[in-house]
Amino acid sequence: MIILQGTPCAGKTTWARSAVAGKKDWIVISKDDIRHSLGDYWVPEREKLVGRLEEQALRQALKMNYTVISDGVNYDDGRLRFLQQLADANDAPAEIKQLYVPFREAVRRDNNPDRSHHLGEDAIRGFYEKYFPDRLKEELSQPEPTAPAVPARIMTTEDGQTIWNPTAEDLANIKRMAALRYPPSSIAHALKVPYSEFSRHLAKKDGDVWEAYNDAKIEGEIKYRQTTQAAAERGEEWAIKIIEGWNREQLKEELGF
Repeated sequence: MIILQGTPCAGKTTWARSAVAGKKDWIVISKDDIRHSLGDYWVPEREKLVGRLEEQALRQALKMNYTVISDGVNYDDGRLRFLQQLADANDAPAEIKQLYVPFREAVRRDNNPDRSHHLGEDAIRGFYEKYFPDRLKEELSQPEPTAPAVPARIMTTEDGQTIWNPTAEDLANIKRMAALRYPPSSIAHALKVPYSEFSRHLAKKDGDVWEAYNDAKIEGEIKYRQTTQAAAERGEEWAIKIIEGWNREQLKEELGF
């Protein structure tokens, strides 16, 4: 038995699911999963049933020689004794794996809209005050880190010059259009970026724009040449003429004139 022991939102479930992936004899037993299977996540009147279902699942899994991960907070002494006794009763070695994240990070993760349930800042604070009062006090005594400022995509300097800071979306659009053989002027127009500013970034041979444009351009060229080669092999005259032209250019380059 692997007993996960960690703060709220410390990544216990993520770790557990990663650990059992691809292992037929490893399973995760989680009170949270049981709660979700019963309907609304938190119904105090059902907690006794949740505990009984978890205990039955743990006993049966250990009896059948599965490696069991107990996914939960698991900090109370009584809870740890309960899990250890279950392991001992089935001659299963037990180990504890601890996971910890700072209080502010736990609150931030809890606010993630993709989480299946939310505890709330007060509940998380109560946990830290109970189990990690000194660490919580030290963490809260430090100024809260601020996110680094993200430069605006388009800025105008005092002298009227336009500065473009390419975003991840910009780079993705550059790749998409360059692969379709759009020229730089058309890409700049589609991005609503001055062509002079696009050209400035393109001139940086180690820059993100240059890499995005040229990588996609090469990929597009490969696909175009493959299509042309296939057409030439089928005897299509237009493709044969293009292939002959490529061969002449290649020969000139190889011979140095």
